[in-house]
Amino acid sequence: MRTSGIIVKNPGSKHFTKELAPGTTSDRLILPESDGCRVKVTLFQPKAEFQASGIQNKTDETILVLSGTATITAGGEVHNLYAGVVCHIPAGTAYDVTIRERSVMMCVFSQAGYGPLPDNK
Repeated sequence: MRTSGIIVKNPGSKHFTKELAPGTTSDRLILPESDGCRVKVTLFQPKAEFQASGIQNKTDETILVLSGTATITAGGEVHNLYAGVVCHIPAGTAYDVTIRERSVMMCVFSQAGYGPLPDNK
C-alpha cells in the first residue's frame, strides 16, 4: 500500500517498451495514469543515425543526455547535445532530432501551464 505518495521502482522496472525504429526504444518508466503522478518519464535509447522530424508535444519535454550525442534543430537553431547536457523543449515547439552515436537519454514530459498531462502511450 502506498500512503506517502512516493514511487520507487527497481532497475529494469517499466510499464512497457515502445520500439520507435529497429534498435531504437523508449521504455515507459513512470506514467501519470498508472502511477498517479503528473509527469511521464521515459528512457530513450536510440541507435546511431536515428532521425525523426516534426516532433511536437502538447506537454513540456526535458531531456537529460546520459550518454551519446545528438543534434536537435528547432526554429532554425541547432543544438548539440552530449552526455551531461539538459535540454528543455516547451510544449508546442516543433523540432527535428538526429542521433550521431548510440545514446541513452532520460526524457521527462510534464504539464505545460494548465495544459494536458502527458499521456501514457
